[in-house]
Amino acid sequence: MITFNLISDPWIPVRYLAGGQNALVSLSTLFREAAEIGDLSCPAHERISIMRLLVCITQTALGAPETSDDWPDFGSEMETQIPLYLEDEGIAVHFNLFGEGPRFLQDCTIARERKFQEHSSWIVFHLASGNNYTLFDHEGGTQRSLPADILGRALITFQNFSPPVGKHTAYGFCSENSCLHTLLLAKNIKRSILLNCIDHETIKKSFQGGIGRPVWEEGSASDPLALSSYLYRLVPVHRKLWFKDASTLYKSYDGISYPLFKSSGIRESSQTVVAGEKGRFLLRCSAARSVWRDLHALTIERLADGTGIGPLTIQSHFDELLEYPVFPIFAGGLVFENTASLTSVVESSLSIPSMMLHQAGRNCFLAGANFAEISEQCLLNALKKYSEAQKVQKTMPKQRAASFFWNSLEYNIALLLGIVRDTAIMDGKSFGEGDDPWTLAVRTAARQAYDHVCSRATPRQLQAYAAGLKVLLPKAKKPQPSKEPVSL
Repeated sequence: MITFNLISDPWIPVRYLAGGQNALVSLSTLFREAAEIGDLSCPAHERISIMRLLVCITQTALGAPETSDDWPDFGSEMETQIPLYLEDEGIAVHFNLFGEGPRFLQDCTIARERKFQEHSSWIVFHLASGNNYTLFDHEGGTQRSLPADILGRALITFQNFSPPVGKHTAYGFCSENSCLHTLLLAKNIKRSILLNCIDHETIKKSFQGGIGRPVWEEGSASDPLALSSYLYRLVPVHRKLWFKDASTLYKSYDGISYPLFKSSGIRESSQTVVAGEKGRFLLRCSAARSVWRDLHALTIERLADGTGIGPLTIQSHFDELLEYPVFPIFAGGLVFENTASLTSVVESSLSIPSMMLHQAGRNCFLAGANFAEISEQCLLNALKKYSEAQKVQKTMPKQRAASFFWNSLEYNIALLLGIVRDTAIMDGKSFGEGDDPWTLAVRTAARQAYDHVCSRATPRQLQAYAAGLKVLLPKAKKPQPSKEPVSL
């Protein structure tokens, strides 16, 4: 009989501060050594899911401060109180991955029949099983025994990001609308966990069921309010699963129907709500659109009623974040195609100036982002002119040029964020009018993208290239003389 307990056995990949050593640790070790661990060391979907578990455990054991003004003393005894909570016999038994007793995020009532069997790789997103592609994994459809630490991470990730499959038509919390998740980062994992907790005041405004209890204490929720409570949703049992062994599991086609944002307006603390023409929706991940282009949506100033704002974590720690010049974030998620097929993983780490939490800082950032979008349109117009000037039917690789342009800007985003911190760099001019670092970076990126896709091997191509350049880099208009009479 396989035995593995998430509290006592190592399964979480971390990086220690001393020497940057990578290691697998148990939940108990992670909390005992939280001040010595720098960060999690895993892909975006695992990072988001594990951080949700760590926050859930922390706020179950320590509670939550009443308001955002009560954070200074919260969590000071994390290294002692939380391991004591986890190692209690009544709690630890619920974190077993195998065995006949209670199990972590599994349902013992599931029908254990052959027709419900599936390879355990079915819940590992990067392996070729089910709807996943076989490009990087040629063992799809084969039965393979996976290490317990991989199964532990896969289980909690699948319960958070489960896409709608077959008769199960509901999204997991973290996969709805392929939404973007934002986590606050700090110098060590202890501080990162605390920054991703939220206060009672924010919980009451955002979750109809209040703070609630976690799934390992609540069990199968019969009270609808439990499904709308903060702690119960942080670590969901979205799909009914049961490990037969390390290579096989039982699955049910039905799942637990939690209220999702589209139907209830309830969102998770790491999600961002934005307003559009058709109402409010969750900010999406996109492989084609860099995360930095939506930073303004993550930093909207706190509203009195707690609605229409960025991530709840940023709102709960709003005043605290204002005290720092910059605050680091991690943003990422999974992009699904046709609801069930995973197409890409999006992740980005950025340091946001605290000035972005003010309207003036966001306006400056938006002006820089708008200038980049205008320059992209100039690039596309230049490519159209290049194609027309050749007088041949040829489709220009506009998507390749645009990707080259935005990728170049992503490497230089620190220039724009530096201007947000110190607008004096602009010398009173708007983007595109002077020679500020961001204007120069955008112009350089547009020219390089144009050169990247436009051939110049023949005289006709050279003529077309020159014609396109006039569109890409138009000459500045000469100032018109004043028609008003000059008084002597």
